[in-house]
Amino acid sequence: MSKSRDRLAQIDGLTGEEDTYGSLLQRCVRTSIALKEMGVKYGDIISSCTYNHLNSCVPHISGFFIGAPIAALDPSFSLSEACNLFRQVMPKVMFTGVESVTLIENVIKEVGADTKIVVFGPTDTHTPFSDMIQPKTGEFSFRPVEVRNIRDIAVIMFSSGTTGLPKGLCHTHYSILRVPGDSM
Repeated sequence: MSKSRDRLAQIDGLTGEEDTYGSLLQRCVRTSIALKEMGVKYGDIISSCTYNHLNSCVPHISGFFIGAPIAALDPSFSLSEACNLFRQVMPKVMFTGVESVTLIENVIKEVGADTKIVVFGPTDTHTPFSDMIQPKTGEFSFRPVEVRNIRDIAVIMFSSGTTGLPKGLCHTHYSILRVPGDSM
């Protein structure tokens, strides 16, 4: 991302808005620092529940930067579906779109979690994502953490639930980086 700062990273398919790697990197670094300030440590799980937009990938990349695995929930889930998956990961911080705030508030209440909510959009009761990406002390010297063990969990995806309830599938750094034919 640093080497390609001026190159196009993503385009919003609905609005046509473009985003460079430099801009994306800056938001990811600032979000990483903000997560650490919120008490997120290496190995703590964070989560997201939002539709696609230019910032929806920021928590995922920021999680990689600080060693916090991420698990994404679908905003169209019912309360019972979301509670089932939420219980499996119990995230420390949840990033959510405005459209999913009520669902996530109800999930947190239902499971009795102490999860902090960050909202992509306006909010009077939670942390707005816009606060996360404000300039931060130390952002220019920020370096991602080194993975302690290649078999540490990097991301949690959920199964379809075809043979029962959906289950969290843990992918390690190794399973993500594994190249066919590589004999690590």
